[in-house]
Amino acid sequence: MFMANQYITVENQTLLWKTIQRSPQFVNNTVSINREQWFSSIIKQFYENIKSPKMSMAELKTLNQQTIAYMVGDLKRIESMHIIPPTSPPPTSMNQLSFETPQTRMSMYNDQFNARQQEYTNMVKPPAPPIANFSEKVEDDAITNMDELLQQQMKQREYDIAQMRPPLPPISTVAEHVVSPKPSPIANSDVMAAIQELTKQLGELREEVKSLNARTFGVTNPNSVEIIEEPGVES
Repeated sequence: MFMANQYITVENQTLLWKTIQRSPQFVNNTVSINREQWFSSIIKQFYENIKSPKMSMAELKTLNQQTIAYMVGDLKRIESMHIIPPTSPPPTSMNQLSFETPQTRMSMYNDQFNARQQEYTNMVKPPAPPIANFSEKVEDDAITNMDELLQQQMKQREYDIAQMRPPLPPISTVAEHVVSPKPSPIANSDVMAAIQELTKQLGELREEVKSLNARTFGVTNPNSVEIIEEPGVES
């Protein structure tokens, strides 16, 4: 005779586990379940239903067979609960069917080509330059340049005249009065020649300024630019 707890020994549970693993229902089962937990719950259920605390070897064998049979049936039940019957697709009318023809295929290719061509055109197209406004800026720059030109010419004229003037003689500490140097006719003639040359250049400059004013502002008044002349010099 064996004790009833012989049913839950490691050796007997290992025998039951290997037996159920070889069954087709266990191997082909497609339902995702925790197989170890499922196995243990069935062993516990059968063990709690044992009436006699003692059993023979034949009774233990019979109980094992009943356990395997219950496990196979339970696997079939679980599989059948999760089988979804196939559904037939909804009927499709002939009006809903679209057939591809050479014309529709050519139209599709043309649309794709036009879309690609437009993308390429947008990529290589240079950006439009900003519109410049020169209405007032050019006028201000022209006036500034002419003023600077006149100022530079006047400064250059004053510098040239100062370079051609003879230096003053040193003041004697012995004499009680300053002796004025006698003008040199050669130096005076050189100064006058230089002044006349500068006056000629200034006249040419005056004509250039008048021409610039006429082109820039459209003004033909010869008195638009005033030229400052040295006192006593005739143009």
